[in-house]
Amino acid sequence: VAVTIQLIWLLALHLIWNEGRWIYAAFWQRLFWDTLLSLIVVALLAYPWCEFQRVFLKWSGWDLNSESNRV
Repeated sequence: VAVTIQLIWLLALHLIWNEGRWIYAAFWQRLFWDTLLSLIVVALLAYPWCEFQRVFLKWSGWDLNSESNRV
């Protein structure tokens, strides 16, 4: 969901700020690289954050692994 929203947001910003220049290849290259680098940053931040949440929940008494095995 975050990746889709981010892609839509970047496309909207590029289309608004680069009025009429979307027909040039440089516009799409810039959009591609901005999106790729942004998605890499999101991916690099998501794993540590999810791991922190898992450890914190386990520390506070919720074991997500045992919860998912019961289902």
